[in-house]
Amino acid sequence: MLTFYYTLRSPYARKIRILLAEMETPHRPEELVPGSMDDGSLFGEDYEAQIPSMRVPSIKDGDEIIFESNLVIDYLLEKYPMNKPSEDQPPLATTMVRSSHQWQDSMVLATIETLLNSAINLAFLKRSDVDVDQVAYLRREQDRCQSCLDWLEARATTEGFIPGVFSIADLNLLCALQWFDDRDVVQWWGRRRLETIVARYQNRTSVKENPLAF
Repeated sequence: MLTFYYTLRSPYARKIRILLAEMETPHRPEELVPGSMDDGSLFGEDYEAQIPSMRVPSIKDGDEIIFESNLVIDYLLEKYPMNKPSEDQPPLATTMVRSSHQWQDSMVLATIETLLNSAINLAFLKRSDVDVDQVAYLRREQDRCQSCLDWLEARATTEGFIPGVFSIADLNLLCALQWFDDRDVVQWWGRRRLETIVARYQNRTSVKENPLAF
């Protein structure tokens, strides 16, 4: 059976938790609790020996190990059957990107990932009492977040990045922006289309049943 490795605080892992709920894919959840292990690792020496990024999420499917959240999503969409969608909500997209809009959709996904990576850098350093305004690199990270948000706002619609479906870009964006609000790390409000995407999907069953932990 598919094994899914995750933490409840990770916005990257939350994407997979929501996706697995949407697809109703049978799997064995394996929650990892971050901590200072005796061997100096965060998630355990055995886990980190197999995952070069030493991060979650990842999955193990037979002999196959897949890591990095969007690659895990791509793998699951390709290898596992899609659950029949509910009639009262937009269906989950069946692919990462549309073949007719491959590069446009891929750039949206890459921009959301850059946005979240930069925000996480800011959050961790703020938590370490680093004065962001006094560090040129971190001021650049703040500017990068706002630039990414403006770019995404210009390309989104009020029905999401791909109207008619709950796209993987919508899923990525939702998990990023809700994490920003939980951690009070990046101000993104005031962008009407992004606000509408969050409002559209925040009460979806798979989203509500897989919240972030504090």
